[in-house]
Amino acid sequence: GSWRMVNGSIDLIRHPKSFPYIPGHDVCGYVEKCDPDSGFKVGDLVVSTSTKEPLSLAMAEYAEVQANSSALVPDGVSPEEAVALASAGHHALGNVKAANIKEGDRVLVLGGGGGIGMLLLQLIKRAGASFIVLTSTHWKVEDVSKFGVNEVVNYNEEKWWEKKEFMENKFDKIFDCGEGKIAWKRCKKVLKSSSNGGLFCGVTSDDPELHLHNIFHAWPVLRQILLRPLWVKMFPNMPAFNGMNVVAPTRSRMNEILEICHRKEIEVVFDPVKPLPFTTEGVCKAFEMMGSRHSHGKIVIRIAES
Repeated sequence: GSWRMVNGSIDLIRHPKSFPYIPGHDVCGYVEKCDPDSGFKVGDLVVSTSTKEPLSLAMAEYAEVQANSSALVPDGVSPEEAVALASAGHHALGNVKAANIKEGDRVLVLGGGGGIGMLLLQLIKRAGASFIVLTSTHWKVEDVSKFGVNEVVNYNEEKWWEKKEFMENKFDKIFDCGEGKIAWKRCKKVLKSSSNGGLFCGVTSDDPELHLHNIFHAWPVLRQILLRPLWVKMFPNMPAFNGMNVVAPTRSRMNEILEICHRKEIEVVFDPVKPLPFTTEGVCKAFEMMGSRHSHGKIVIRIAES
């Protein structure tokens, strides 16, 4: 995302092509000019996310975007909600659909206290899960019960993979938003086997602090995405694995998540500091929070009043 572009941690595949560089992938604003066949008109409130080079330009008063990765914002959905859903909502919805959650499933969400995690919880409940556990040091069960969460485990105080009740009554699905490879190693004690419908969904990479500077750094990512799913198929006593279900945002998927928000079936959770001002201090604060990986909701910068 934007943070990795700025700090250079994945410069093998994404890096600024030139300077000065304008960061930011997701943007929401009013159309000033558009192609006749874009599907939009001047004055429309549109949300968009970068899918092509230069993969940025959102943090500016004007931005040029691709129509096929943009969507009309429904009435009743604020610009802040729309931009928070552009990538995170698309990603969360894609992971939930790929997991094929069934009515009555027991689900564990690891490190789901941030923006994507809060959306995942609600979409998992919406899909029919009957028992949802969240691991977090920030949220209490009374804060997130409205999102369908039945229990919160403070991972600094308890080892979720050794909880007796979880080992005796295993989960159908586990979504990992922040622990990485160690979570995959630990999950077998509390997650059903693939033959019994157990599935581990790696929302994050094996290394949450991912660095891609050369082809050798790319091997762990390729192993996670390509080889591990094939490996576990050979052993039905192991959980199935679905790693990093990342697809380029499309207008249809963006329309779907925006409509879900419009119907009040999900609530966008913002970090308490939102929205940050479009100043040097505000932008630096946003990137500092993203880099800490300890935000408690989506981080939004307000360029101008709507």
